[in-house]
Amino acid sequence: LIARIFQNDLRIIPVARVALLAFVINATAIVQTNRLMKRMQVKMITVSNALGLIISSVAAIWMAVEGMGVWALVWQTLMLSAVKSIILWTTGHWTPLFRISLRSLKGFFKVGSGMMGGAFLNILFKNIYAFIIGMRAGVLPLSYYTQADKWSNMGISSLTAIFTQSFLPALSQFQDDPRRFAASTAKMNRFTSYLLFPCCGLAITVTTALFHLCFGPKWDAAIYLFQLLMLRGIFTVLSSLYNNYILALGRSRLIVVTELLRDSAALIAIALTWPFIALETAEDPTLGIAILLWGQIGASVLTWGVTLVVASRLSGRNAWQFASDSLPYAATALISVTLASMLTWLTGSPLLLTVGQLLIGGAIYMGLNKIAGSRIQSEVIGHFRSRFIR
Repeated sequence: LIARIFQNDLRIIPVARVALLAFVINATAIVQTNRLMKRMQVKMITVSNALGLIISSVAAIWMAVEGMGVWALVWQTLMLSAVKSIILWTTGHWTPLFRISLRSLKGFFKVGSGMMGGAFLNILFKNIYAFIIGMRAGVLPLSYYTQADKWSNMGISSLTAIFTQSFLPALSQFQDDPRRFAASTAKMNRFTSYLLFPCCGLAITVTTALFHLCFGPKWDAAIYLFQLLMLRGIFTVLSSLYNNYILALGRSRLIVVTELLRDSAALIAIALTWPFIALETAEDPTLGIAILLWGQIGASVLTWGVTLVVASRLSGRNAWQFASDSLPYAATALISVTLASMLTWLTGSPLLLTVGQLLIGGAIYMGLNKIAGSRIQSEVIGHFRSRFIR
């Protein structure tokens, strides 16, 4: 069925059958990961991710050099999943009892069903764009989109995972204390915004230099797509953060509602941009895909706004208070990346330009927050000093 969607390319069949084994392997580490996250013990999760990425990447590079082509990427995915699972099983000190408790299942179903429904919709719509682009625009424009999506997704998924997995256990402790819960959401909004806006903003700024440094000019058509995906990612992370607040209060069914709203908005945007997806020019083979992504950015902004209103009311604060937590950091990040982007006139070296834009943009951002008296920045700096400077 997958092969039929992509012009009946039969080469996809064996690749898909092997690659989908990662679905099974990843499932074996779900309990270990969740137990560690519940205890906020993220060290071994970080170690397993890092070792898995290093080992699988080295193996993939070797296989690519040996001429294994696309199979290098397939085995990289499987090895990454396997290494992570093995490390967590070895260090997690947990084994299943091989019996099912219907009472426990019933107790978890109320929250779990909402989370499962929301996650299913999220994954479905995260991957639907590749099918649409492949059908409408063809394989070459899809390759540019895939490259942009792969690298943008690494950053956005990491940020989403950090805030989703780290904040939820802490929030759950205050679900019966409205005052502390409201104070916690305010601090988490500011902390997330403090990291999110400069990370995404500087990633957008250094995209051209970074792509030229890593890939040369052959992937230039993916640069603008990457920047659009990072812009959309800002609203994706914030929406996920607000969903945390909803989930911590035990209102998981509302998450399904917000996901349905997001997916409906995304479908409307797809329908509006459908006639333009296949557009391309000799200079820009991804013109139609860019139009598609602008539609998705609009859908993400709408979803963010509605989720903000729902989460703020449940948290005992109004929507303006929620938005005002983020606005100062959005403003300082915008000023910083605007100034950093002007460095393109100073050097033709992709490496120097990338490093220079990151360092100068970061320094300007921290300096502006210092002038503004950011309490979050002071706490972050104080935390690192206490841990690394004795």
